[in-house]
Amino acid sequence: MKLKSQFLLNTIVAASFLLGVATQAEDKKTDATGTWSWTVTGRNGGPERVSKLTLKAEGDKLTGKLSAPGREGQNTDTAIADGKVEGDAISFSIVREFNGNSSTIKVPSAPEETVTLPPEPSSR
Repeated sequence: MKLKSQFLLNTIVAASFLLGVATQAEDKKTDATGTWSWTVTGRNGGPERVSKLTLKAEGDKLTGKLSAPGREGQNTDTAIADGKVEGDAISFSIVREFNGNSSTIKVPSAPEETVTLPPEPSSR
């Protein structure tokens, strides 16, 4: 569950960041087209994990994929679903499957939104 929560937080932070960078103040048009990457510290002192989100905006349609490290370090590509561009906001879903279970993460974002992460738990 902790890994799933961390993945969700990382995805929301990245989406919020990319939208803030992609919004042009002049005409308020959002262009989220591009490749966005972020790095997360590995569990238990393991190697860093790099995730990439590739997006393409065409009109009000948003397509793309998330490439994130899976078990044993191999990357897993997951296409985004329900991608939309509405004014200066984007939204999409990521559906991940593992051992026959499905989990959907919805990512709504607008430039004025901020994400506050909880403090990391202290190691014991």
